[in-house]
Amino acid sequence: MAEELSIVQKIRNRYSQLETIRQPFYSDWKQIAKYIYPRREFLDIEKKQGLTQGTNIYDSSPAIAVRDEVNGIQGHLVSPALKWFDLEFMDPEIKELKFAKEWLDDVREHLYDVFERSNFYSAINQFLWDFCTFATASMYCEENIQRGLPWYSARQPGEIVIAENQFGEVDTVLRLYKLAARVAAKVFPKTRLPNQIVSSAQKSGGMDQSFKFIHAVLPVSDEFYKAGGYKGFDYVSIHIPYDAGSEDDLPLHVGGYHTFPYAVSRFYKNSSEWYGRGPSHDAMPDVRTLQQIAKDMLDASHGAIAPPMKASAELAGRLRLNPRGITYIDRQDQILEQVYRQINYPFGIERLQDLRAQIRKHFMTDFFVLLTELEYKKRTATEVMKMEGEKAAILGPVVGNIEGEILDPLINRTFMIEYEAERIPPIPPELADYGGTNIRISYIGPLAQMQQRAFKAQGVIHTLSALGMLFEIYPHLRYRIDEKEAADQVMETYDMPHSAIRSDDEYEKLVQAEMQSAAQEKQLIMAKELASIAPSLSKKVEGGSPLEAMQEALGG
Repeated sequence: MAEELSIVQKIRNRYSQLETIRQPFYSDWKQIAKYIYPRREFLDIEKKQGLTQGTNIYDSSPAIAVRDEVNGIQGHLVSPALKWFDLEFMDPEIKELKFAKEWLDDVREHLYDVFERSNFYSAINQFLWDFCTFATASMYCEENIQRGLPWYSARQPGEIVIAENQFGEVDTVLRLYKLAARVAAKVFPKTRLPNQIVSSAQKSGGMDQSFKFIHAVLPVSDEFYKAGGYKGFDYVSIHIPYDAGSEDDLPLHVGGYHTFPYAVSRFYKNSSEWYGRGPSHDAMPDVRTLQQIAKDMLDASHGAIAPPMKASAELAGRLRLNPRGITYIDRQDQILEQVYRQINYPFGIERLQDLRAQIRKHFMTDFFVLLTELEYKKRTATEVMKMEGEKAAILGPVVGNIEGEILDPLINRTFMIEYEAERIPPIPPELADYGGTNIRISYIGPLAQMQQRAFKAQGVIHTLSALGMLFEIYPHLRYRIDEKEAADQVMETYDMPHSAIRSDDEYEKLVQAEMQSAAQEKQLIMAKELASIAPSLSKKVEGGSPLEAMQEALGG
């Protein structure tokens, strides 16, 4: 009992410490939600549902820029309409075996089916919104046993606190959440719930009252948990009440995970910090200025439509300023006129446009517009590759963070859930010694392909283009290049389907057949030339002459 009580208290203390570390970033998030992302404006779980949001936004350009970035990343990197990832064994010998390829193909198709039937794509969209605004986003994944599918949830940034291991990887997440009393009574044993929660759950007027809880996911290897008896798991999962009660504090639920259930990604990250920084942080000065100018322009337009009036004191209470209203005056010297205000509308509009363009650059909106243009506009291959290369270099670090910190962990986590539930296609006996750790995940969506083309295929294509003139002057130089290897690299980069590529044996047979056909055609031409020359000969063909060589080649 003493050990459990110690664990509960230490988790509360740990949450308080990590919350203090998060506080400066939390303040930034509130500003970002206030001016850019109003759907997340109420990060504090204490806030009531249904409160009005977005009251500080007078220009929606920042939100539109984020929307375009989010949709661009999802549409070109992890879209349900595309095949966006592939699997291969890291062992070069194993990955060439036919049964190994077929099994991985079956596993990949099973994972695609799981993602399609679950809530993965809707959750990843919410995750990307948090990622592109707050620059720190998390996704929780566990099994929905009733549906027989993994379940994904993009956690609100204000709910979680995190900690890293020595490699800069997030291995600790503590989440503060709320449950209605009646729900808590169903989820956790009543004997472990505080009396106040149990009592509320039994009252019609209190069953929907919310209470706070902490869910801690931490490495079992931490010294603090080694005596907890969580053998067989790599991470321990503990649910506790947030508030200490007068009765004994007991863990409400203790369990574990073989794989870390959270995927936490940061847009950019300083090495000395655990939380990320991103385009919203960089754009915030421009965003604040934009909202202030937009508010001022709105006030100015109101003033132009319904300008302030100047009137004689005698008219007080008699003014009729509504449409078609008539104000009657007694004397000609009674004043009723507009107060003139000089407003420079063109300057204000020009400044708004400049700020909007600047904010679009922060969120790289033009990049995703370019991707769409490349899909629909006719351009030469050289032009497309040059433009793709320039833009892909800009997004390289961001895409790397998404792939390494969110997609890799989620695919691995999904694989393990399906494997433990025995829903993964059975592993061939020959592959019994090769588990998931020996499988490489590669990304083949349009954005990933663009980066590969920018840094791999261009080397082959540009080299051949540069050597073209030398080949004409020195034909023998073409033997310096292995044409098959060069073609394989280009086809791999552009994700040429394996079913459309002939095997090495088929390729060699076709090459030999073509060479043989060319030789026969050459012999036929020589035969025709010999046939045209032979009748005009008046003497026997001399030995060693070219004509004799032609006859021998033709078997004559």
